[in-house]
Amino acid sequence: VSNGSLDVRGQVEGNVGCNGKLVVTGVVNGNSSASEFFADAAKIEGEVVSTGTIKIGLGSVIIGNVTSAVIAGAIKGDIDVQGPVVVDTSAVVMGNIKSRSVQINNGAVIEGFCSQCYSDVDVQSLFNGNAQKGNE
Repeated sequence: VSNGSLDVRGQVEGNVGCNGKLVVTGVVNGNSSASEFFADAAKIEGEVVSTGTIKIGLGSVIIGNVTSAVIAGAIKGDIDVQGPVVVDTSAVVMGNIKSRSVQINNGAVIEGFCSQCYSDVDVQSLFNGNAQKGNE
């Protein structure tokens, strides 16, 4: 745990947390939390939580849930983000995505469901209103 930023280049067995930016280029077997998170050719087994951005770089693999994301690597776990999610060309996601919006670039692979449940559009009332008008 650190009040500043951390750069993990080796292997950590346990949870990692900091108030600044956490950059992982090694291996973390535990949960990670930071105000900003960047995985660069990293392997992480555990949940990744950030109050800011989470960037999963090319060559990175995360086995665990993620709470905010720009993804270029591989994630096996659910993504639950109040804001936008960007799934880049090289990304592989095996899990469900819940977010405000999802951008899926050509070539990305997703095995799971996408839900924009945090968007400003009330989907239920939109279709319930049209269904009632059609039945009149």
